[in-house]
Amino acid sequence: EQRRVHGEASLSFSFMSRSLEMSVTFEVPPRVLYDSLLDERDIMKFTRSPARASRDVGGQFSYFNGSIEGENVELIPAEKIVQKWRFNSWQDGVYSTVTLNLKSAGEDRCTVHLVQTGIPETDKFGNGDVPRKVEEGWHQHFWTQISRMLGYHLADSI
Repeated sequence: EQRRVHGEASLSFSFMSRSLEMSVTFEVPPRVLYDSLLDERDIMKFTRSPARASRDVGGQFSYFNGSIEGENVELIPAEKIVQKWRFNSWQDGVYSTVTLNLKSAGEDRCTVHLVQTGIPETDKFGNGDVPRKVEEGWHQHFWTQISRMLGYHLADSI
């Protein structure tokens, strides 16, 4: 069973992998946030590290100097980003699927609903707690940093 709580995350459990679901609201229009999530310069600003990005389906990306890498699967401008996504510490060939749905939440506000499926239980070194680390990473290294470094105020606490 999954909980959907605005500004919080929940985990659902399956046999070999886990899923993560969370929503956050920023005081910025969906088109602006969408553009920033695919813009190499903005990504480097909020991650404060080397990054590669693509605005094309099939385009490759990497964040945090290659610690996270993947490929754009589906892009609907100002509405949806779907990516194959992985940490370089995961087993070779293991990817999760990240789906970001962006919805207008009133004038100059955007709610991002994230669903990430296929998160492995352990990494290639046998370290557990990967789903918790992924969840913390979204909060600490994406949502909070997007607000701090790009100035897109979070409309709710995370």
